[in-house]
Amino acid sequence: MNLVACLRASLLGALLAASIPVVAQAKLTLEQAVTVALEKNPVRKAAAFQQRAAYADLKLSRAPLLPHIGFSETYQDGNDPVYVFGSKLRQQRFTTADFDRFDLILAMDLDNLAHLRTIAKGRAQPAIHLLREFEPGAPDGAEVPDPYGGLGTDFDRVLDICERACRGLLDHVRGDADRS
Repeated sequence: MNLVACLRASLLGALLAASIPVVAQAKLTLEQAVTVALEKNPVRKAAAFQQRAAYADLKLSRAPLLPHIGFSETYQDGNDPVYVFGSKLRQQRFTTADFDRFDLILAMDLDNLAHLRTIAKGRAQPAIHLLREFEPGAPDGAEVPDPYGGLGTDFDRVLDICERACRGLLDHVRGDADRS
């Protein structure tokens, strides 16, 4: 018997063993028969399941090593910018309980930094920093300026500062994750 005849006989036997009614099907080509046999192979299915489970376990085991950052996005329709943005700002007072919730706390200016350090006294605290500490080239103690009351370009400048500082923050966080 040649190789093709052996394969056909093996595949036919596998199809019969898998209770696939051969009579009800149209004739299969060798390629179709191999595809069906692979799709129905329980060992292959079990291996694929085990591989997915192992990957999920790996992701789960690495999760505590990575920083947890939460983001949300909403849509607000309106013509009044104060209403649109003001309705989405959720300002709230920082409490001592927040020190237990966060690993890193960022302040935009020195007054808020001093306040955070005051309420954190005597506690095992997470790292408290000025946001601009992560901005490459920013001077020591640099604050994020308040753009309100200024020109439209002041808002652009503050956005640029925050974006540079956040890129530096991400580099810092990624560096910590790589060292873990």
